[in-house]
Amino acid sequence: MKNLLFFLLCSVLLGCIFADCPGNFVKFQDDCYHYVKIQADHGEAQELCELVNATLASINSKEEQNFIGSLFEGGPGDEFGWIDLTENLVFEWSDGSSPSWLISQSTFQSKVTRCVQMWSNKLWNLEQHLDYVVSDCNAKSGGAICKKSAS
Repeated sequence: MKNLLFFLLCSVLLGCIFADCPGNFVKFQDDCYHYVKIQADHGEAQELCELVNATLASINSKEEQNFIGSLFEGGPGDEFGWIDLTENLVFEWSDGSSPSWLISQSTFQSKVTRCVQMWSNKLWNLEQHLDYVVSDCNAKSGGAICKKSAS
């Protein structure tokens, strides 16, 4: 809860100072990103992003993926962050577009929607490996990777 309050306070106070990206958000191309390390389910992560006028991140290129990977803190170890990708028979972003460059479509016929987390694993030498994990949307197992347009 402290992380959430700190994140919101910084976003509001510092948003007036930095024109492109508010608070703890970092600019990449035309968007601003922030990773909040908190144990949340997919819905809670989306609500957290909405509190600062952002959404869970959609990832449209390998370059954007690598940039988002750089937002994960520390290491060595694993970190997870919810993104905007869900699967209910097919993987799709919330706008309905396909993440064909990112993930192959599953042949798994699920009757429930599953959500996707970006996974960062840093080895002892801090070499980072990025991947994606399909999870139960109600699992409190990831942080929030928030994205908003730069102003």
